[in-house]
Amino acid sequence: MVFVNSGERPSIYGYMHSISGTWWGNGFFTTEHGRVGLALQGTAPGDYVSVFFRALYPFALRRILHDAKYRILSRAYVNGLMDGEIFDL
Repeated sequence: MVFVNSGERPSIYGYMHSISGTWWGNGFFTTEHGRVGLALQGTAPGDYVSVFFRALYPFALRRILHDAKYRILSRAYVNGLMDGEIFDL
């Protein structure tokens, strides 16, 4: 799992924000590891991105309070994780 970054936005954020209207209903995010992604709006700092084995794409997840379960928020695009690169680490 990769944590969604709650820190400072990278300099490319302004560019991504300006084109985000093209992706209506989606929002850009960055991870703690510096990856850039796109998921449904509503993802927030502290959410997770997970790549499930054999899945076609990553998913944005949110931990359910007081439980060891997670809720799937949406599928996601994460630059550098779309072609199974995470399994090469």
